Amino acid sequence: PPFFFFTHTRQYPIPLRLVGSEMCIRDSPYDIEYEQLGFHVIDLLSIGKVQYTPWPSGNTLYQGCNVTVSGVVTADTAQFNSSYGAYALQDGTGQWDGLIFSTDQLELITRGDNITITGLATDRAIGDEYGYKLDGNTRLINSTITVNSSGEDLSDYQLVSCEDLHQIADEVESYEGVLVLVNNVTISSIGDYDWSITDASG
Repeated sequence: PPFFFFTHTRQYPIPLRLVGSEMCIRDSPYDIEYEQLGFHVIDLLSIGKVQYTPWPSGNTLYQGCNVTVSGVVTADTAQFNSSYGAYALQDGTGQWDGLIFSTDQLELITRGDNITITGLATDRAIGDEYGYKLDGNTRLINSTITVNSSGEDLSDYQLVSCEDLHQIADEVESYEGVLVLVNNVTISSIGDYDWSITDASG
């Protein structure tokens, strides 16, 4: 399907056409070498369309827009209740196919549930959220959830190395929210909120 970019260099509100009659108003970016806006002319929006961006910012093209996507839950209520504080789903087994999301109320969902969610796409911390934790992470917030079915297979994942997932790796953005497997790792440090691991790749 066709895709459109906006390349304004001044700050004007730009309407984005989404699925159905949904409209979204965004400001054009300050630096079009770093980030641009756009939208896909498509009836069913995939997670990959929301996640993928060719621009260095890594920000979703749908920043500030309400979108609807479907997929299989890979991080469920148990993960949400941990310090992770988010759910995750994906609609494929490749890079860019995963997405994290949150809701206003606790949702009882299980890994393997096939769901449809509608939420606000953002790469920025909102309100009193911590920017160091959330800025740069594409996610849907204030989401509403419909469970379509349960018991989907979760055996399809991306086999990766620590080098692929390093913070400065060339394609690390594409693994955001994606279910991955890393073999033969060593825990190198344990922090208050996360762990660090290493393997033969570094």
